[in-house]
Amino acid sequence: MWTALGRTLTGTFSSAGNKNRASGTGVDISDFRIADFEFKEGKNLASCVEVIKMNDARKGRFTIRTAGILFILSAVLEVFSLTSEMPLLGAVRSGTLAAFYHLFYAGLFVAIGVGLWVPKKWGIKAALTGAIFYSLDKILFILDSATMETYLLQLIGDYSEIFQIIDKQSLFQAITLMYLLFIAGWWGFVGYLYLRRQYFDAL
Repeated sequence: MWTALGRTLTGTFSSAGNKNRASGTGVDISDFRIADFEFKEGKNLASCVEVIKMNDARKGRFTIRTAGILFILSAVLEVFSLTSEMPLLGAVRSGTLAAFYHLFYAGLFVAIGVGLWVPKKWGIKAALTGAIFYSLDKILFILDSATMETYLLQLIGDYSEIFQIIDKQSLFQAITLMYLLFIAGWWGFVGYLYLRRQYFDAL
């Protein structure tokens, strides 16, 4: 028997994961774990709910904050790469367009990093925006084999004889797989943030 919100409630709590809704409050106690809190007669259920929610909110703190730092560092790298050529819109771009490209990603990474570190609810939306733009950017790149070849040749420079050792098509396939894994990583991280969204609500 538990007391919550001024009401006397009856119910049973036998083990972790037991589906039970305390009558009179509509409070679902299915996620309560014995290790987190012990229910005893006369215990205020509302306070139990608050304690467990705060405990759950701390989950993912290290991972999310570490990711925030890495995004900030990525923004710094983008700033240092302002003059680097980048494949964009079917060609390898340089000059103002390339600088704008790097600044856009730098600003996006800063927004994500700050949103994760603080944390703010819009940090999840910023990460989702990053996943969308990155996915579109890289999908357009891997679908344009001519631009990919031009970009790789510029990166390799004087070492173009590498194509005599490694089959060009095999190299393109490896790069395609790499970017697909990066895209999957972005969306996996966004999914993780969604699962840990309570962290952004409670802190």
